[in-house]
Amino acid sequence: MVTGLLITVGAIVFLAVGIYLAMKSDKIADANNNNIPDVLETAFENLKAEAEVAAKTIKKVVKAVETEVEADVKKVAAEVKNVETKVEDTVKRLTKKPIKK
Repeated sequence: MVTGLLITVGAIVFLAVGIYLAMKSDKIADANNNNIPDVLETAFENLKAEAEVAAKTIKKVVKAVETEVEADVKKVAAEVKNVETKVEDTVKRLTKKPIKK
């Protein structure tokens, strides 16, 4: 287990040094000299833009679902109130006494 971890860390370090040296020798573009390859920066910016669009879409969907659920809850509450009124009217009619609340 430790050996596998050391091999993995060694491979990552080797890869990082290789990328660093390639950037310094201008084989990998790094226009702003921040030691992050331009390819990775571009990919990150594209991913970030896509994530922002997805987040906006998700917020719109959540809002639409909330609105629909709220409307459904109001309908059910109105139906329950209607049934309650009918039950009260029936009890009053059958007992000729008002229901105490």
